[in-house]
Amino acid sequence: MSSGLNITVVEPGKPLANRLWRLSALSILLVACALLPLVWSVVSSVLADGASSYRELWLSQKGWRLLGRTLELAAAGAVLALLPGLLLAEFCCRLDRRGALLLAALSCLTMLLPSSLLATTAIVALGHNGVLTQRFGLSWSIYSFAGAAGVLALRYFGLAAVLLTFARLNQREEWPVRRAFAIGARAAFGQLYLRPMLWAVLSAFLLVGLFCLNDHVIPDMLLVPTYGGQILIMYSAMMNPSSAAAMAAPVALIGLLLGLLVVRQAAGFLNPLDKPLWPARGGPAWVKLCWAAAAIALLGCMWLIPMGVLLYRLDSAGAPLRQLSAAAPEIARTLADSAIAAAVTTILAAALVHAGLAMRAAAQRSPAGLLLVNLAVPPSLLGIGLILLANSCPPAVRDSTAPLIASYVVRFLPIATLVLFAVWRGQSTLPQQAARLHGLSAWQRLAHVHWPRRRLSLALAGTLCLLLAATEVDMSVLLCPPGGHTLGVRLAMLIHTASDAVVSALCVGILLVLAPLIVLLLVTVGLLRRQERE
Repeated sequence: MSSGLNITVVEPGKPLANRLWRLSALSILLVACALLPLVWSVVSSVLADGASSYRELWLSQKGWRLLGRTLELAAAGAVLALLPGLLLAEFCCRLDRRGALLLAALSCLTMLLPSSLLATTAIVALGHNGVLTQRFGLSWSIYSFAGAAGVLALRYFGLAAVLLTFARLNQREEWPVRRAFAIGARAAFGQLYLRPMLWAVLSAFLLVGLFCLNDHVIPDMLLVPTYGGQILIMYSAMMNPSSAAAMAAPVALIGLLLGLLVVRQAAGFLNPLDKPLWPARGGPAWVKLCWAAAAIALLGCMWLIPMGVLLYRLDSAGAPLRQLSAAAPEIARTLADSAIAAAVTTILAAALVHAGLAMRAAAQRSPAGLLLVNLAVPPSLLGIGLILLANSCPPAVRDSTAPLIASYVVRFLPIATLVLFAVWRGQSTLPQQAARLHGLSAWQRLAHVHWPRRRLSLALAGTLCLLLAATEVDMSVLLCPPGGHTLGVRLAMLIHTASDAVVSALCVGILLVLAPLIVLLLVTVGLLRRQERE
């Protein structure tokens, strides 16, 4: 053949049982390794002291007070996130499908920024000596329960916006039923709008609440103690990992219950990507332009105003560059560790999704869905499990960045798996079947069939994992080796020791570092969509 490939025709009736068995074994092994830190931390905490830490914390008022405050804060943050989420969904549903999904996705950009950066922005703006506090003479301070809930809502409102936008767009197919069957306005409002939106709002509330539950950086920086800060105190100050895991385990159980409810409720609002989506919205172009301008203005208020506060607080234009120069070792270390973790995570996710799609075609279930557990549990619980596992390793491994990189992998492997599954499930399997029928080896199929079709999606998953790992704080604090602080840890330390101008300069510098990665992420999404259309 002209391509120079050595092609050997195989028997068409060759059984695939051995291949499916190998793929199933690979999936089970990878999922078991990813869940091992979580299981190890809980089991070790029970075996270490006979569950006395659980009795001490959860049979007294101490643990319940912390848990109650954490749940109240998560619920308040979710309620506040629903307000801009609902408003943005109403704006987006009046646009075409492409514009609606683009604006809804842009609302999630704040989740790519470190929690400590958003908390710092709020402190610079509304702290005791904040810009807005001094300018307008405000007596209210961001150091309060309401302030922490507001910053949590700012970080996670994009989740509510995306889910509610999907729910509103899905209703376009239902409203013609009213005209076809002459359903009254009141009945149509109740059956076609109110009831579906109530379930969508409940799903968005649970989803945002789940993420707020596991974010303790923002509350701790705003002096609202939650269980997360106590975990770090118990481990770092009291040197008691079993008690730290005992405090996190019940919160992990609550997170798992919330995650199950979210998956069950939200599944009906997200159309499969391999099926036709909603029809385009009609109407004059100027009406769409007005709604798009309103949505962009809302997004601008949510993330451009906080960034403007940081710029206003700078001493000089060169201050961010000076802070980046001083933080050069942390930046290099953060990007290097994050790049390694992103590469490993993407490779493992690709193997899991490839195996899962093959098992799905054979009407078998893949265990990859169990990875969502690592997203629902507190990150500190995964970190403690990896610390306990690393204690049995040689000092060369225990005192290196290997445990930190492993924590990034187990935490963000579910996200990479979801991204690749969402893209690959809609791709045709005919090229793979033809290549296997004509006897191409596994490496030939990888190089000439899979790689051209999947490289953009792999780049998307890798870039997303790189951004998330670079901005992670919880596990970095627990697992950073001596002298190996990351950029997020440096920011958290400077918040308590440096002036607002220095912290603002470092925040702007972090934005400069992350901006190319965010642009690369958006460009990759655009190229992937173009490839799918072609």
